[in-house]
Amino acid sequence: MITPVWPITSGTTLLDAEDEASQAAYRLVRRGPLASVAQALAMLPLRGEAPDLQVYFALIGSEPGLVPMAQPAVTALAVLLTPASRGTVTLRSPDPEDPPVVDPAYLSDKADRQALRKGLDEMRELFRAPALAAITGPALFPSPSSGDSELDAFITDSLVSIWHPVGTCRMGRSADAVVSPRLAVQGLENLYVADASVMPTITRGNTQAPTIMIAEKAASLLAS
Repeated sequence: MITPVWPITSGTTLLDAEDEASQAAYRLVRRGPLASVAQALAMLPLRGEAPDLQVYFALIGSEPGLVPMAQPAVTALAVLLTPASRGTVTLRSPDPEDPPVVDPAYLSDKADRQALRKGLDEMRELFRAPALAAITGPALFPSPSSGDSELDAFITDSLVSIWHPVGTCRMGRSADAVVSPRLAVQGLENLYVADASVMPTITRGNTQAPTIMIAEKAASLLAS
């Protein structure tokens, strides 16, 4: 995910939601501006008809690395839905108490950088539309004058995970699959995995609903 930011010149942002009414609405009924960081969502196709980019529009500014800003701003949290890069999870040592070695290998496949660059271009074009240009100023991150190298550097510097990792216990029929199509761990008895780690590839969107489906399917398989 990358996080381009534009300043807000008209209207309110989440910086204005610190009043007692907004806090009471969230505290009592989980409603109001504090109920969600994202105020709008878009799904964009970059390389065909299916969406490749999911964009959350949040009425709060975030410097690269998701550092909150005190300036009224809107952040477009642009999430690549179909990353080609593949990370690894390996053992650190024979000691089971040692944490594993996790290498997400972000941007290790150049197709991901190209897709994020195209998504960034789409976002910059969107904010040039009259309706948005009327309430926002020139982009804060990246600068409107940024050249190719600066835009690539912004992608690298602002890149963060959207916390939807999958695939570390990939399901399949091949010898290197961790679990079978019935979610049983290969080579062991009575051990099953029922979470997002069994997905062979990530879904084009949030993983919560698919994970619930996997859990319900697992319950059905174990009960049969």
